[in-house]
Amino acid sequence: MEYIDITLPLSASTPVFPGDPEVRFELLSRDGYRITSICISSHSGTHVDAPLHYIEGGPGVDEIPLESLNGESVVIDLTSTAGHIGKDDLAGKTKGLKILILKTGFTHKLHCITDYISLNRDCAEYLAGCGITCVVTDAPSVEAFDGDGTVHRTLLENNIFIIEMADLSGVDPGVYCLNAMPMRLVGCDGAPVRAVLFKFKGD
Repeated sequence: MEYIDITLPLSASTPVFPGDPEVRFELLSRDGYRITSICISSHSGTHVDAPLHYIEGGPGVDEIPLESLNGESVVIDLTSTAGHIGKDDLAGKTKGLKILILKTGFTHKLHCITDYISLNRDCAEYLAGCGITCVVTDAPSVEAFDGDGTVHRTLLENNIFIIEMADLSGVDPGVYCLNAMPMRLVGCDGAPVRAVLFKFKGD
C-alpha cells in the first residue's frame, strides 16, 4: 500500500488561528533522560472539531465514533475555486462516499492564515442532506474568517465531523482510504489528529 501522511508537522513555527495559543515545546532534561513539555491548543495543527466546539452540551472529541472519521474517502480538487465553496462545486463529485477531502491549495499559503477558501452556508446545508460523516480541509477552518459559526453548527449538528489544517500539498484528486485518529481527550471540544491516506498500489 501507498501511504500519504496528511498531518501538518507541529512545531513552534506551525501557524495557529488568530487568538489561539502558540505551539510551544520546552525541553526538560534531568537524571540522564529527557522529556518535553508541550503546550498546544485543542485545535493546533491538523485537528478534529467535535460538536462541543460550537454546540453547548454536545459530544466531546472522545465521543466521536471512529467509523465516522475512517474509511473510503474522495479528494476533490478545489484549487481553482475563488471565494467560497458552494453546493455546485461539490454536487456530483462525492462519488457516494461519506468522507470528503477538500483540497483548496491552502497548504502553500500557510503565512496567510486568514486568507483561505471556505464553505458557504448553502454548501453546508447541502452536505447535511448527503449522509456525509466527515469533511476534511487543508484550510484553517471550514468557515470564513469572519463567519458567525453557522457553517460549523450546520455540519456538527448533523454529526458531520470536521478535520481542518490537513496537508494536502502532495495529494492528487481521487479515491483513498482515510485513517484519522484524534487524541482521546475526555470532554474536549477538539484534538490534534494523525491523519493518513492510503491506497493500494496500482489502484
